[in-house]
Amino acid sequence: MEVLKIDRRLQLLKKQFQLDAYHIFQTETYQSLHRILNYVYLNTDIVYIQFIDEEILYGYMNYHRKNHFIEISFSQVMKDIKNYLSFLENDKQMKQCIPKVDLSLRNHPLWTEL
Repeated sequence: MEVLKIDRRLQLLKKQFQLDAYHIFQTETYQSLHRILNYVYLNTDIVYIQFIDEEILYGYMNYHRKNHFIEISFSQVMKDIKNYLSFLENDKQMKQCIPKVDLSLRNHPLWTEL
């Protein structure tokens, strides 16, 4: 029963991320969304992407920092977050769910924490 629940959660997340629409033409966006999907699936209990907030995205950055950016570079982590936010902006249903992520240099507490 537990495996069925996990598979259902993964399928729900994949459906919401609409990865099939990006696979052919926008490979960078596809890869960014896929990495964030994997992070959310493996490190949270989130089922609906409306609940991915700025804390989850900052956690994504922190996860890669703790792994010394071995999997992907720091700049790629930033691109992933920007691609995810762009994905939300382009989806009419998700526009009101866009997290308030501040990646500017003015967000001094974020950068000192990293």
